[in-house]
Amino acid sequence: MDSLHFPRSANKMREWIEEQLEKDDFRFIAVDRDNNIVGMIETFDCDRKNGTFDYYLAVFEPYRDKGYAKEGSSLLLFRARLSKSKYTVYSFNNPSMRLHEKLGFKKEGQLRNIIFTKGAYYDCICFGMTREEFELNHG
Repeated sequence: MDSLHFPRSANKMREWIEEQLEKDDFRFIAVDRDNNIVGMIETFDCDRKNGTFDYYLAVFEPYRDKGYAKEGSSLLLFRARLSKSKYTVYSFNNPSMRLHEKLGFKKEGQLRNIIFTKGAYYDCICFGMTREEFELNHG
C-alpha cells in the first residue's frame, strides 16, 4: 500500500504466489456491512518458534475514525495466540501511533531517517505488545 512494485512476468508472479503460500503470513481485506472495502490487515515475518509476528494495517480515508482499525487490530491480536506482536509506523502517522498506544503497545525503538516521502525523511517507530500485556488490556 505504501510501495510501488515493478511489473512482474507471469512466471515471476506464480513464483511469488508459491512463496507466499508456504509462509504462515496472511492477508485480509476488511469490508463494512454493505460490502465496501474499508482497508486491509496482514501479518508478516511470523515466527512460530519464537512466537512473534509483525502486522500491517491500512484503513482507507473515507472509513477512518470509525473504529475499523481498532476492531481489526484487536481481532488479529486476539486470534494470533502468539507471545508477541510487533508493529512499525512512520513518524508522520500520528493517528496510527495513538491507536497502537491505546491498544496497549509500547514504543520499543526508533529507526531514524528510514523513509523519504513528500520531500523529507521520516523515522520508523517500532512498537510491541506481549501476549500478557494484551490479556491485561483486553481481558
